[in-house]
Amino acid sequence: MKTRLFLASALVLSLAATACGGEKKPAESPESTAGITETSAQEDMPPPPAKEGDAPATPAAEGEAAGAAGGVIKLAAMKIVPVKKGGKDKPIELKEDGTVSIDGKPAATIKGDSVDSSGGTSMVTVGVDGSLVGNGVSPGYKFEGDELVHENGTKLSVDDEGTISLTKDGKTEPFAKAEGGASAKRAALIAAVLWMTVPAKTTAAKPKK
Repeated sequence: MKTRLFLASALVLSLAATACGGEKKPAESPESTAGITETSAQEDMPPPPAKEGDAPATPAAEGEAAGAAGGVIKLAAMKIVPVKKGGKDKPIELKEDGTVSIDGKPAATIKGDSVDSSGGTSMVTVGVDGSLVGNGVSPGYKFEGDELVHENGTKLSVDDEGTISLTKDGKTEPFAKAEGGASAKRAALIAAVLWMTVPAKTTAAKPKK
């Protein structure tokens, strides 16, 4: 009796071992790549960097105070005459093309950021920071907005009526009138220091012919 029970138990264990000894299926990867397509791969990629030309342009600074394009001198047709009659100063005329004439005779040309005499000599250049450099003016001039200041404390300005004045120690003295100069104040001031008699003797050098 015991022998039969033993054989039956052995048979059951043998069948169970056979059932468990079959080929094992490979475990499935928890992150299957079967669902990844070309389209989904493209969606996951970051967008290409923007090209230099696609960058939004920053708004340009307004007015002459910004010194657009560095020290470029804005031009406008104007005529500058001394306030006081009987002096040595002659009428200065500036045309829209930058041509300057004094008492009707060609004297210079304003182009870009510089003023050159009719003979081709450089008289003054306006730097990116607004400073004036050249043999036509003494060192120390610099534009601050539409006003021309000097390191000695004097300041030249043009009002909306075109009057060119010098301010020093809180006192303002007009010395020239620029008809049409209100629309191009920097050009009017440059012409004033180059060819007009500025009240303060130490602020201007005599222009070379």
